[in-house]
Amino acid sequence: MAAPEVWRCDGETLKALVLGPYGKCKERTKSVAFPSLPMDGFVSYVKKLGSADELTLLEEFTEWLRSDVVTMKAGGERKNGRR
Repeated sequence: MAAPEVWRCDGETLKALVLGPYGKCKERTKSVAFPSLPMDGFVSYVKKLGSADELTLLEEFTEWLRSDVVTMKAGGERKNGRR
């Protein structure tokens, strides 16, 4: 069974590996499943797993999604003015 997308984290970066023609994977910087999710922002929360309180981390992550990611998707820009 082949997965259409797999995420790989090396501790610093997070990449999406997308299954392409002939069963070969292509590395992408954006997820096909979650195209609005900035991988560089998401990886900062992945790095904190195991070293931060999980409830606090979940609350921070949820706030980040609401304030930056959802805002970016709805309005086209993040609060800091970058796309």
